[in-house]
Amino acid sequence: MGGGSPRSSTTAFGLSQTVSLLMEIRGVGIGKTSFTRRVYSSYLVALETLKTSCNRSSDLKSAMDEAGTKNEHIVVTTNFT
Repeated sequence: MGGGSPRSSTTAFGLSQTVSLLMEIRGVGIGKTSFTRRVYSSYLVALETLKTSCNRSSDLKSAMDEAGTKNEHIVVTTNFT
C-alpha cells in the first residue's frame, strides 16, 4: 500500500525493499465525532498488521531477499481519478 505521490514515505520505503503501510482514518473536519471509534479502529488495523507480519515473518524476509537479488528496471505507475 502507498500513496500515488513519489514523495509518499510508504512509496519511497516500498521501492527500497522494505515493508510499509499507509493508514488513513477519516476525521478531517468532523472534530470529535466518533473519535473513540476512529482511534480504536486505527489501533486494530495496526495490531492486526503487526500480528500478521510476525506470523509471516519468514515469508516477508524471503520476498525482500528475493527482491534484493534482482537487477531489473521497475516502473511504478498509478492512475488516480
